[in-house]
Order: sequence, then structure tokens, then C-alpha cells
Amino acid sequence: MKFMLFVMLMFTTNGYHCDCTTTHINNLYDFNPSTCSVNTSSICFSTLFRFNFNDYIFFKLIILDNTMFYSTTDQIFWINTKSLTITENTSLFLMADLNVNNNIIIETKASMNMIRNSTNFGSVSIAGNLILSKPELNNPQIVLWNTSHLHLSYNHATKPNFEIANPTGNTNCFDVISLNAMSNLDTLSIGDHIMPDMFNYSFNFTDGKGYLISNKKLIRFCPNTIPFNNEVICTLKNVDYNPVAPDTMEGSFDYPHCPCNKDDNVLCKLRFVNGIIQFNMLKFLLNNTELVVNKDMKLLNLKFAKQVTIYDNVVLTVNSLFLNLVFSFTFGKITTNQNKDEYKDTVFNYSPLLNTLYCLGDLNYNFSIYQNITNINININSTGNIKNLYLYENTNVLILKNTILNSINQVEFSEDGKSFVFMENASNNKVINNCHLMEVLKTGLKCVMCNTASWLDNDICNSLVYNCERYNKNNVCVLCKTGFVLNEKFECVYSTNCLYGTTSICSKCRNQYIRDDNECIYNDKCRYTDGSNCIECITGNLHNKCESCTPNCYLCSNKKCLKCNDDFFLDNESVCVKENNGFSTGISTIWCNDEFYIDNGVCNKCSSKFANSIKCDNTNAISCEVNYSISNERKCTLSVCQNETFKEQNGMCTSYENNCIFVVNSQCSECENNYTIGYKKTCVNITTNTLNNCVIYSKYGCISCKIGYYLSNAECHQCSEKCTSCIESDTKCLLCVFGYYQGDNYTCLPSTELIEKCDKISIITGGCYQCKEGYYRVGMDCIKCLSNCSICNTIDTCLSCNLTNYKTQSGNCLPQNSIIGCAVEITQNGCSKCLDGYYTVNNNECEKCNNNCTTCTQHDKCNSCVKNRILFENGICLDISYVLQCIEVLNSKCSKCTFWHSPNKSGTTCNKKAVWWVILFCVIFTICVLIILMISMVCLIKTIERKVLKFQHNQNTIFKINHSNINFIAIGDDIVVNKTGIVFGGSENPIKVGIESRELICVGNLSKRHLKIQFSMTDKTEKYTIRTEPQVVSLSKRTAVEFEIFVKPNCSCKINDRLTLFSKNLQDSSTKNNQISLTIITEMSTRLDPDELYEDKKLGEGSFGIVYKGSFRKI
Repeated sequence: MKFMLFVMLMFTTNGYHCDCTTTHINNLYDFNPSTCSVNTSSICFSTLFRFNFNDYIFFKLIILDNTMFYSTTDQIFWINTKSLTITENTSLFLMADLNVNNNIIIETKASMNMIRNSTNFGSVSIAGNLILSKPELNNPQIVLWNTSHLHLSYNHATKPNFEIANPTGNTNCFDVISLNAMSNLDTLSIGDHIMPDMFNYSFNFTDGKGYLISNKKLIRFCPNTIPFNNEVICTLKNVDYNPVAPDTMEGSFDYPHCPCNKDDNVLCKLRFVNGIIQFNMLKFLLNNTELVVNKDMKLLNLKFAKQVTIYDNVVLTVNSLFLNLVFSFTFGKITTNQNKDEYKDTVFNYSPLLNTLYCLGDLNYNFSIYQNITNINININSTGNIKNLYLYENTNVLILKNTILNSINQVEFSEDGKSFVFMENASNNKVINNCHLMEVLKTGLKCVMCNTASWLDNDICNSLVYNCERYNKNNVCVLCKTGFVLNEKFECVYSTNCLYGTTSICSKCRNQYIRDDNECIYNDKCRYTDGSNCIECITGNLHNKCESCTPNCYLCSNKKCLKCNDDFFLDNESVCVKENNGFSTGISTIWCNDEFYIDNGVCNKCSSKFANSIKCDNTNAISCEVNYSISNERKCTLSVCQNETFKEQNGMCTSYENNCIFVVNSQCSECENNYTIGYKKTCVNITTNTLNNCVIYSKYGCISCKIGYYLSNAECHQCSEKCTSCIESDTKCLLCVFGYYQGDNYTCLPSTELIEKCDKISIITGGCYQCKEGYYRVGMDCIKCLSNCSICNTIDTCLSCNLTNYKTQSGNCLPQNSIIGCAVEITQNGCSKCLDGYYTVNNNECEKCNNNCTTCTQHDKCNSCVKNRILFENGICLDISYVLQCIEVLNSKCSKCTFWHSPNKSGTTCNKKAVWWVILFCVIFTICVLIILMISMVCLIKTIERKVLKFQHNQNTIFKINHSNINFIAIGDDIVVNKTGIVFGGSENPIKVGIESRELICVGNLSKRHLKIQFSMTDKTEKYTIRTEPQVVSLSKRTAVEFEIFVKPNCSCKINDRLTLFSKNLQDSSTKNNQISLTIITEMSTRLDPDELYEDKKLGEGSFGIVYKGSFRKI
């Protein structure tokens, strides 16, 4: 006997069993160990490996790291392997032909790439199972970049069918193989492989269905019962778009089945690679492609695409024709158009935090807002034009800037559903002209608020009336400008006869029109009217009829003249008299000619009152005749001096005065040296005469007097008896005598008058230097404060107010009852706390809040609101209807929303919120249903088991061991039989060949668990066939079954064999087996057992065969 010992080194790398590894890359036999048998071993690769031109047959290839298979020769050869495994995060690059005969395993994020580097290479053949650990949609793990031939085995004579295995638990479609051309699939009609036509609808695999999509270059697999997913996503990797599929990994797209634009049967999407921010679409028509933009970037020369989807917070700049180009956002869709056939730039950005869409582009837009959007702001910085706005109910839209709105379309509105649209620029509202805020209802639109140039009337905005002077709070004209009247449409129309009023009632007529029963009647005899009556007639008449009066009368009443014509005046009998010496206004003379003066409205001659006068007035002569001048008495006196008189300084004649230099008004005004003006204005000698009470003299008279005297006209006069010194007059005191004090205007007043108003009187001056409360000090006197002051320091400045007044911030004292809305008692300091509905102004006054407020800090800044109004952050109280989904208000906050909504912390919005008890109820209900289902399943299973057992009992002989008289023999593992061996035939009664024979054996279960019992042959043989009835049976505890054993001998033989009795515990799935002997003895026949033939010698050989001499059973 020869023994051979094979020693094989075993490797384990990263958890994978490797019989051999590569050492370097020269050829096939560079493996470690050198005794490695590639036909039976698993070989692990982790780097480049070069093959020669031989065809290689491997048992198992394992790719541990990025690896490339290639050859330096151009001769055709195949790499054949039974199994190929590409491990996790690893890529295999093929520059050689590959044939896999049993299975391919590609793990998570692993891939196989075929790169054709020669016309002789580029073929792949796969048979058996393709197993992908974690396959993904739009991420095929087998990529044929430049391949000429793909053979997928099907109905092959020697190879298993190609199968795509669905990973355990996977319920999604996934991509398998990406082709660079549909012709990659073998098109030869040999019938041993999958051809393209087999994918016309779908190709049936065991675990699911295969589809050939994306211009028939992508094989996609969907598990059984999972619907087909036709979404194909490609990624553009270069700056320029290329409609041609790439044939290298450096091409324009991430896979060779891209682009998918030409396949109408798929939902084609195009993404853009990171690292590039500008892509040129080169004006290609992408009518079947959706562009997906998830980063800030720019698209150039975009002629058309099926749709452009823009992620939130992404800024996209698009250069396009914008001809029905659709942009999709999370809030809805926009369809764009423009009036010119030119490429232009537009920027899009949507911020979900601000609920604001920013557009920079002069385009025509159609907006479709999704149903779940509650607030959206549209900010188009240029002159955008919204052609159509499609809205669901419960949506608030704010349109900013100069955007034009042309149409609003309601979508699925309920009877009480509503939405609101606010236009920042109401003049661009073409839906309802000049409307700022529109309410959208199922039945139509109505305006809620107009701009300042319009007024709201029957839910529309009417332009403010031309020539209107005053409007009411609803912008309705109530008063027209002068000359215009208000008609029944509240419009101002021109009136030829009315200044103020309406078309039915005139309040004031035009001039020369008088009111008669609210109408204006023209009177050609009236010159001036007061708007109702005539106040001046043209012909001297008065009142509405301008009745006739006396001659030269301009205005009269009851036939008595009130005013004459010009140049006439009224005498004492109301008769008009001609004024010849002056000018009259019709009532009296207002001025006279020279040489006349007015006296009681009549011009009289001056000389009749003032002799020798030329001009005069009623009291004085103004100018005199020649040689006459006006005297001090304002009369005309002779101006030539006579009888030893001379003309003094003012031109008057006076007599000479001794020692006098200048005489004025007959009195000396300046004396010669050593003389001074004395008593009676005469000059006296200074050395010989002393002026009374004068201290210092001059030639003009005294210039300083003694104390107690004051100087007036160069003379000293005694002060008042109350003064100790004075100036200018005897009562203008500088100092007062004891018992008096200096009061107002330097007068001396008795000190006793200070007792009532002064707290402290000065002993020295007799005046007050501290006044009592209610008085203020002026000099030495105390002046009473105003009646509303209790303490003041000037007449205009109160320091504190009296008990019935309070002091304002400006220092004024106002009545306390003028403060309305004070919550506490009003004091001299005003109000310290205001009532609800009022707020504090100027620190101590109250003013009423806005009617919507219950409390406030300013007129329009509320702290709390009236019933059913909600307080917002800016202090405004708005109606409950403004907050969508809100149904109850408490403490000025939305306290309750509709079902599945909850108010936010500030109580100003209703947000969607899951109701915990509903979820809990659903969970409990689901658990209850599951429990009921489980109980039902258990009961059903028990019922089925009972029925199965009953069926088995009916079909098989199953009985209780305790109820039988059979003697059982234990053979181990709680299994008992009635005999340990089965014997067919004997020396005296052999069984027939070719005919089934039957024997019985009983098997019992002594354990406490259910067991599954069946017989099996230890080894297969061709000498006989054997079967049992039943084949498999389930036995409960302490029951037994009767098996029928049928044997059919195929030849004359004597057999001693063994049957295996298998028992499986149905609770823990453990199995046991026991042996039962089998003995078969057959009768003699022409069919002999070849194992019982013995050769003695060879007798001959010919065309008929070889003849041997031998014996049977050595008989």
C-alpha cells in the first residue's frame, strides 16, 4: 500500500480562508506556497496580477483589495473560475476575459469593472448565482465600460442557469449590471444564454424579475411581489454635458448606461458631481430628464428639461430660454416663460426657515403651491409677472416687491375653506385692482384691505374720488373740494352753482347764487352772497330780492338805506348826500381834501376851527399859513419876533434871559459859566446862591441831590415819606423807611401786608426773604401762585399742585378729573396706575388703548387682547381667523387648535402635532390585533395539527403504546421498535426478483415531545429499491406507528444491509438516528448479482466482445 501525504499551508486573511496568496505578478505559478493547486485551492489577490496567454482554470478567487487582472500579450485567453468573491469596499478591474461557472459574490460597496484594452479582450461569461450582499438602486456593482460580449448562461448543457439572488430581507429593487451597449448581451441564437429579446417585458428569475432599461443598457432586479421601480439617476462628472454614453471611467457620466434621456420608459434624473459649480448644458433638449440640484451652482445654455428640482437653501443660477421650464421645490412647482426668444439668467433660492422664495429674473411665472403649505413668501426682486397662482385652502401667500399678479385659481376648496394672498405693491394686483389683502374662497375672491389710494366697497377696491377733500375711516368720500358736489356714487362732480354739498342738497352756493329750498338760484341783481343769502346788491337793493331803495343808495333794508354809492355818505336821516370835499365809502367820509378835516363823517374847513391853518385834523393844526408856525398848543402863531424878543431854539419868540445861553420853550436850558439853572428856570450865581437840596451843580443845573431827594429836570425833589431814597420819582424807592418794604415797581409797602404771605421778614430791609406756601418771592415781596399751584417759584412754574390738580411732565397743573382711566386715587403727582384698557403716558397720565386691547403699553402695542383676538410679537391683536386651525383663544393666545394640531409656545400659530393618546390607542389596538392574530394562528396551527394527526391516523396506523399488546424494544433516544431487524425471504421462502415484497415494523415515541420519524438508506444501491409507507410521520408522546417496508430486488442476491431510523425533535430541531438491520434473500433467476460473479480465466475475444470463464457464488 502506498501512502501519499499532502501538506497544504492554510491562510486566513481578514476573516477569509485563503489556501494560497500571490507573491509577485510574473505568472500563474507565483503563489505561496509553491505547492498551491489552483484547481482545488482558494487563492486571494490584493494587488495587480499579470497572466500569460494560457487559459486558466481556478477553483476559487478571492479579491481582498483593489486588484487588476491583465496580460502583456494580445493573445486570446480566458480566466476560468468556479467561484469569485469580491470583498467589502474592494474593486476588481478586468483587462482579460473572465468565465465564472458557479457563483459570484460581491460584498457591500464592492464592484467589478471590465476595461477593454485590446480587441481580443472584453468578454465576460457568468453561470450560476450572482450574490450581492447589499445591492442598491442606481449603483450597479458590475460595470462593463468597454465590453464586446456578455454571456449569461441559460439552458446550457453543462452550466447552471444565471440567477440573481435576492438578499435575505430585501424588499427593494436594485441595479446589477451596467452595459456600455445593448449589443453587449450575446445575440447569437444558440439557446444557451439570455438574449436581449427576453427582457422585452421582464425576465423571470427564481427570486424575482429582471428588467433591461435605460436604453437597454442597465439590468435591474426586483424581488417577487415588489413593483417595478423605473427611476434611473445619472451623475454628470464634467463641466460640459455630452449626450454620448462614456466608454471609459473618465467619461462624462458615472456609469456607461448613462445618459438616460432617450428612454421614455424610465424616470430619468440627472445629478451633478461635487467640486464643480458651473455646468454647460450646450442647448441640448432634455425633454425626458429631471435635473436634481442639491448644491449652489449655475446651469448654462439650458434649452429645455423635463423638470429642474431644487433642494431647500440651494442658490441656483439658470441661463435658459425659459420656455415652459418647470422648477420643483418643497413648497410647490413653478412653470416659467418669457416674452423674448433669448437666453437670460435667473436666480432661484428657497429658504424653509423664512418660508421665502427668492427669484431674480424678469419672467412670467405659474405657481402651484402644495396642499400642506400654510405660509409662503414670494420675493421676486425684478419686475416678475405671476400669470397664475394655484392654491389649496389654508395657505397664506405674501407677494413682495414689484411682482405682478394676474390670476388666482382655487384647488379643491371646501365650502368653508379659505386662503389669504397679500400684495406688498397693491398697484400690481391685476386680480382685484389696488387690493393689498385678498381672501380666497371656494366661491371666489374678495378684497379685505385696499391701498391708500382706494376705498373698499363690496369686496373690491374703488379708486379714491378725484377732487375729494375729506374721507371717512373706510376711505369713502364725505366732502368734495370747493366747486364740486358729491353724487349718489360718492363721486365728486363739478357744479356750476354750488360750492359745497351734494347733488340733492347744496350747503353753500356760488357767488350771485342764493339758496332757495336747498337749491341755488341765480340772481343777476346780486353782487355778493354769503353762500345762502345776498349780502350786496348791484343796484342798491338788499336780501334775496334786492328790493328798490332811495336814490344813490347801494344797500338798504326795509326801504331804509344802509349804505350809499361811492362819493355819497349817509346823513342823520339815512339820506345819501354827495361828498364834494373828500371821499366816502357809502356810509361815511373816510378822508377829506386839503384844508378840510373830518368831524362826524363830514368834511369841514380847517380855518373854521384853527385860524391861519392850512392842514389840520380834528384836534390840531398840522401846517400854517406864511409867517405862522405851530405853537406848543398845536395852534398857528405868528413866527416873526417883535418888541425886543428873539427866536429861541425851537423857533418861538421869547424875551431875553440874563446870563442864559440857550432858551427852549421860554425857559433857559444852559447858563453862562459860574451860573446854573435855578428855580423858575432862571440863571443864578453858583457862588452866591445855593439850590435847594442839591449837592453837585453844573451850568445846566443840579446833577446830584441829597439822600431823600431825586433829580428831575436838573432840580431836586423830595422823595415820598415812605422812602429813605428814591430815583426818577418820589415813589420809585431804593430804600424804604422802617415798617415798609420795597415791593413791585420800587414802591414801598407796609410790612404788615407780608404777614399773610411771608414766613420770614428781614429786620434790615423790612422785606420778605422766605414766602409762605402758595406764594413766590419777587424782590422783597411775595406774589400769590396761580390757583392750581400749591408751591411755585415763578408765575409760570409750579413745584407742586393743589389738592384738586396734578403736575404734568411739562410742569403744568391740570385738574385731576381730566385724567380718565386711572385705576387708583389720583394725587397731586397724577395717576400711578391705569385701568385695563388704558396705558400710562408722560409717567403720570392715562390714555385709552386700541379697541382690540385689554391692556397695552402704547396705543397700538397691546399686552393682552379682547375676546377671540390673539396677541402677536409686534403687539398687534388679530382675529382668531388669522391663525389657521385655531378654534379657541385664552389669555390672548391660541389655546386650542383643530385635531392633530397644537399651538406653539407663543400661541400665534398652530403646528401639526401627533396626539399621544391616538398613537397610544393605535399601538394598543395594533398590539391587541397582533395578539388576537397570534392566538388565532396558534389555534389555527393546533387545529391544523389535530386535523393532520387525525388524517395521519386515518391514513396510517398510529396508536397509543399503552393501548397495544405489542412488545417494544428500546433502541435509544426514547425510540422503541417491535423488532430490531427486517428480514425479507429465507432459504426456504426466498422472495421473487423484480416483484415488491412487504414487511411491517412498529416504531414508538416514549419522549414527552413531538418527534418526526422517517427511514433512510445508509448508502444507495442498484441491487434493490426500497420505500416506506408512510414516508414521514409525526408522533406525539407515547404513540407508535406501523411502517410498511416495500423491497423490490433487481437481481438474485443475498443482502445484509442497514436502514437508518431518523427522529427529529420538533421543538429544538435536534436530530437522532438509530440503525435497523435489513436482510434480503431472493430466489435464483437470470439476473445475477455482479458482486457474486467470480472470473476464472479469459476464454476469447472478438468483435462480439470478451468471453470469461467464471462461477456464481463460487458454486
